[in-house]
Amino acid sequence: MISPIILYVDQGEWELTYVWAAFLMNQTTLIPTDSWVDQDSLFLVAEKGDPDDYCNLAILIFAKIINVLNGEDSAGVASITGPRAKVQALWEELQRWRCWRPQSVKPLLRVSASDKGPFPTIVFSLYASVCGNTFYHAGSILLLQSGLVTPNPTMDVADVLSPVWHARELGGISTSNPSHANWVNHLQPLYIAGRAFAGSSKQPLAIQPGHGSCWSRHLRQTDHGSTESERFEANTYSVVDTAEGWNSPTEPEDLAAEKIALLKHLAKIERETGWKTTERAKDLRILWDLEN
Repeated sequence: MISPIILYVDQGEWELTYVWAAFLMNQTTLIPTDSWVDQDSLFLVAEKGDPDDYCNLAILIFAKIINVLNGEDSAGVASITGPRAKVQALWEELQRWRCWRPQSVKPLLRVSASDKGPFPTIVFSLYASVCGNTFYHAGSILLLQSGLVTPNPTMDVADVLSPVWHARELGGISTSNPSHANWVNHLQPLYIAGRAFAGSSKQPLAIQPGHGSCWSRHLRQTDHGSTESERFEANTYSVVDTAEGWNSPTEPEDLAAEKIALLKHLAKIERETGWKTTERAKDLRILWDLEN
């Protein structure tokens, strides 16, 4: 098992080494994730408003995802029961992370993709925010690709159920925030994005008009005397139940523009930082049937 080491730098940069080693080797973290932080309540950390602490929780959730998908629970015990319930719980926790983000963790600027490129422009003001949102999207892709996520009535937008959407967001975050400190941590998230570009798309959850707002809205509206559980449970929305249809594969997209843009960006990262991306780029070309 791989020990997680997380180093925090003053400017908000997160350095992760062994978490990605665990991902690459299909292993679990040596230190149980329930001992990583003193406060792991998304709601309480969100209310505090510290972007570094909040983004650290995205890394924590991602580590939990790695452990569950590799067959162990948060205490490092081999899973006896099926992982579906654990995957679903992590999915809902990850979506709460997105919805409850402090303002400083949300994009400073977001512009949809255009004819100039397949990725949106997503600019953040803090390094920690880049990192937190990167792990949110990477974790979402891994959970969706497990095939164990069931659409939940409290989802905010249908896009979150599409691995390709998360992959495009990852591409946009990396290309829009040209920091070498961030780029050296983007190799594996971009590889996860590339895997999403290789797979068949899923139909997103259909949401009824007027519903599907983010949980964060309810944080402002709920009485401060209620509990975290009450605040979460009270904020459910009616959606069209299309779980069966969502799990049915649709005609896969070609996504040629996304693949080319991703390969070019990986080459740029290696050229400007010296961080080797060649092998991962080759893995993606093979995955996409562009190379033997």
